[in-house]
Amino acid sequence: MSPTGDKIQFLYAFDALCGWCYGFGPALMSFTTANAERIDVDVRSGGLFTGSRVMPVRDFTHAAESNVAIAKATGAVFGEGYEAMIAEGSTVMDSTYPAKGLIALRRQIEARAEGSTSVALVQAAEAIHKAWYLDGKDLSNEQVYRAIAKDLGLDADAVAADFASSDTTRGAQQEFVELSRLGVTRFPTLIMATERGPRVFGSPTATGEQLTEILDAYLDGRIS
Repeated sequence: MSPTGDKIQFLYAFDALCGWCYGFGPALMSFTTANAERIDVDVRSGGLFTGSRVMPVRDFTHAAESNVAIAKATGAVFGEGYEAMIAEGSTVMDSTYPAKGLIALRRQIEARAEGSTSVALVQAAEAIHKAWYLDGKDLSNEQVYRAIAKDLGLDADAVAADFASSDTTRGAQQEFVELSRLGVTRFPTLIMATERGPRVFGSPTATGEQLTEILDAYLDGRIS
């Protein structure tokens, strides 16, 4: 990634099944909205639970401990639907499905965009997070993405068709590879394009205001 145009370019590497990403989501939304005239944000999925790491939630044994830490650090709330899903235990954690869902939503966002897609992309990622961490929805179910599409004013049928396509599966797998090539090893990671190359920006526990302060310092030349 490299700087383009007048706006600062950001890449947000996340995973819909990453609790720390869920906790960071509101800060990213605040940052993106507050700086919409200065930044563009693209959102890509990282494939945290793929291959041998695909598992039923009952096998993700440190979820409860992690969620306590996430809630304490970010104020994230885990919903009753999510807690019930965890207790039941059979829902499979597979990052490919929400990655496909985000691609399907992104295509419709871009098709309808008359300007920047940044806020809408972050909203779509947030909506997928909430479907999992608040409502306890199975993210392999196309109805999740239909509902999100309707909420965002997108073509739900087109989103569902894209979600089901093999082309979208390949697109998700390519995103996983691209983020790996960029050296992303943990989620969430926010990356800023600079003249010197990509740089990690902020931290998973930063607030929107803190991210804006870092951006201001960069643009003012106080950090490089």
